[in-house]
Amino acid sequence: MLTDFNETLKNVLVQRMPLDPNEVDVSFECPKREWSAKILKPTINLYLFDLRENVELRHAGWATEHGLDGPSGLRRPLVNIDLSYFVTAWARTVIDEHQLLWRVMATLMRESTYSQELLVGEVQRLGAAPVKTLTAHADGVVRNPGEFWGALDNDLKPAVTYTATLALDLDVLVRAPLVLTKVIDLGGMPGLPGPAPQRLTAIGGTVCRRSEEDNRRHAVAEAWVTFPDLGITVRSDQYGRYTIAQIPVGQHRVRVVTPDGHAIDTTVEVSVLTPEPYIAEAPAARLLAGNDVYDLEV
Repeated sequence: MLTDFNETLKNVLVQRMPLDPNEVDVSFECPKREWSAKILKPTINLYLFDLRENVELRHAGWATEHGLDGPSGLRRPLVNIDLSYFVTAWARTVIDEHQLLWRVMATLMRESTYSQELLVGEVQRLGAAPVKTLTAHADGVVRNPGEFWGALDNDLKPAVTYTATLALDLDVLVRAPLVLTKVIDLGGMPGLPGPAPQRLTAIGGTVCRRSEEDNRRHAVAEAWVTFPDLGITVRSDQYGRYTIAQIPVGQHRVRVVTPDGHAIDTTVEVSVLTPEPYIAEAPAARLLAGNDVYDLEV
């Protein structure tokens, strides 16, 4: 990723300054004295000297991932990483260096967002253009340029600090089954006097359509799900999910109408939920949840 982003950054300078690669080199080497002694023509050096997480852009919560044919669970949010570059210009005369550095700084400030044609490799494939960029900002990572150049054993030169923030996907998914079936038993707890037990059942599932191209199921959002005998109608959400808050155990007729007008009639059998897994119990009620899923294919 870092190599591809370096090439992307080089594209920004070549295409947007614009810059002739035959006349001016672009280098990402560490600008030590040994390196600068070998320069044969004007060169722009972009030295990546620091990587750190941008905690100001950190996301607090994990996202729920609704797997249809794939796994479900909690997805860790993207981590935003600041890539900080030390940008310098190298030429035979100080005037040429200053002019070149000024043009580079102006280009990086102007190109705060990268268009698709500038992206290279993984940066293009993943759509990982910078979330934000900062050029010549006062609160940069380098606090003492003299110490920086001393560590490189080179002469002090004017430089621009450039920071690009990239989103890093750590691909962390904590898998967990979707709990779409719930039962609440009210009253009638063992050993306690009270009214006859009452069972409230909630079910859920996904409205989906199987693709003829890959034979995979794809969620259908905004579909109407109707239980005509019960007078219940709900609508699927953006993931194709629907839930029925209270429904009796047994077989029920269902009619599904998709947004494009396609309709099917089918039946579902709501079974008695076994007490596994067990979630909670109170003196007069207990809540059970299961992984029974009532999917509807249209």
